[in-house]
Amino acid sequence: MKKLITNLSYFFLLSVSIFYSNQVNAQSPLAGVYTVGSNASDDFSSISQCVDSLELRGVSASVIIRIDTGTFSEQINIQSISGSSATKNVIFVGKGNSTVVQYTPSSTNQAVISVNGASHLVFDSLKVEASGNYGIGINLYGEADSITIQNCTIELPNTSSTNNCTGIANYSSNDGTGVSQAKDLIIYNDSIKGGYIGIRLTGDLTTINNFNIEENTILNFGFLGMHTNSTRNMIIRDNKVFSSISGARSAISMWPTGANVTIINNLLELGSVVNHTRVLQVAGAPGSGGSSWSEQILVANNMVRYHGTQTSNVTGIYTKHVNYLKIYNNTVHMASGGGVKSLWLDALSSTSNIEVKNNNLSNSITNGELLRVHGQVTTTADYNNHYNPNGFRVWWKGSVYASLSAYQTGSSQGANSVTVNPDFVSSTDLHIDSSNATFDGLGTYVSEVQTDFDGESRNSSNPDIGADEFNSHTDVSIGNLTSPTNCRKVSSAQTISVWIKNHGPYSISN
Repeated sequence: MKKLITNLSYFFLLSVSIFYSNQVNAQSPLAGVYTVGSNASDDFSSISQCVDSLELRGVSASVIIRIDTGTFSEQINIQSISGSSATKNVIFVGKGNSTVVQYTPSSTNQAVISVNGASHLVFDSLKVEASGNYGIGINLYGEADSITIQNCTIELPNTSSTNNCTGIANYSSNDGTGVSQAKDLIIYNDSIKGGYIGIRLTGDLTTINNFNIEENTILNFGFLGMHTNSTRNMIIRDNKVFSSISGARSAISMWPTGANVTIINNLLELGSVVNHTRVLQVAGAPGSGGSSWSEQILVANNMVRYHGTQTSNVTGIYTKHVNYLKIYNNTVHMASGGGVKSLWLDALSSTSNIEVKNNNLSNSITNGELLRVHGQVTTTADYNNHYNPNGFRVWWKGSVYASLSAYQTGSSQGANSVTVNPDFVSSTDLHIDSSNATFDGLGTYVSEVQTDFDGESRNSSNPDIGADEFNSHTDVSIGNLTSPTNCRKVSSAQTISVWIKNHGPYSISN
């Protein structure tokens, strides 16, 4: 009898369990707007609870998850959501820095938010904080695709190499190791502060990645602001990447390089103290880059500045082994340091199809090189400005040239290049002073760069050298009248002569 009762009890519990399970699975997919917060009227009390429901029920239309103000102390892992598609996005939207997703990760599980194989997600207006010694703000793995991260702030605790903290990454594991392919990724208008690497994205050159990294601010990283490698189809545009941390080596580093990549309109500054600092680096193994101009890498309209105290091997723009590369209309200023090179085209094996045009290359360092080109590099370099108030210096395939004319003769390059003081607005603002008429219109038109750093249209006939397109003006006023001495007695048309006063710093000839 006891055994019979036990069996009946088990049967009853099993029946209830099956009934409950069927009831849960029978719930309809999510669609429309839901809320997460502490109010009784909210649909979910935590983000994780909301994610569980999405994974269980899927979606039948676009879903907007509105997350209230407050601190949500939780680790979030989003896996595949049934029904999500290009027309059925899942959008997590907070209230800016008032919606905080905070977690203290461990060394083996570092991501505050991880996306494992999910697709068609948007993270909007969230503040993501990793506390403690470890942390990845958002990690995309399991071949995540069609992910947008926009208007978010990511704060990381540690800038040292020991902990490898990263803002946004595609590590294959949440311990910060390995590579997982991702595609169709948009990182837009985010702020990433601290950490060892701001953004780290890796491809394999066989996947069409379609990465767009635009209008982000990356501050005070310990090593690399952005690190991308082997990516295909990528745009890095209008970002501000700064660090004064002593170990910061590159604002943007693409090594190994990818194909069909555009790096344009970025403001890049380092004040570091580390050997082999390269503010902007595009490099790889021999044979890197595209296989034709259709897969070119374009580096254009960037403002690049170094103001640290490293005394050797400091470079503004560094390239190595990159074929089908166009370097157009960049402004590079090396304000301090030693062993300085404004632009360095490096190679240990044959590297060809490199065009260097309309770049404003300056530094203020004695013996600082304005341009260095190695013997294995085949390049066309012209319409560039090379300016160093402490002496002209170009290193070209083993020869050092101490004047523009010597460089032009010895290299057979730069026939239309100049050496003119660009007269920046200030030591920190690399726009050109509008009174600098001698620097106006010295470039050549290139179809790839029709606007400047600020989005202003380029002059199609005589564009300016460097990232800033400007219209010069002459700052003069009329002084004394010299003739006729008495204008009141002029009875017919006469020539009038006056003194002109020049209020600007440059000579006026006509």
